[in-house]
Amino acid sequence: MAGTVPDVFDPEPLPTDNPLWTLPNVVMSPHTASLSVHENERIVGSSARNLRRLARDQELVSAVNLGEFY
Repeated sequence: MAGTVPDVFDPEPLPTDNPLWTLPNVVMSPHTASLSVHENERIVGSSARNLRRLARDQELVSAVNLGEFY
């Protein structure tokens, strides 16, 4: 039997009445599948780089496009 383990939904959070919650071949996962032992280090490093760029009036790296929201 095929199955899936989604961790991203539209909308988020997934409403409790969504049928995905009841499917036997679906394992629900919180939107944290990318956790790694290096995550905090990478977040801090990325934030520090962007703060330096902001102070220099440079374009930010990986900025969220609020029109597309990604």
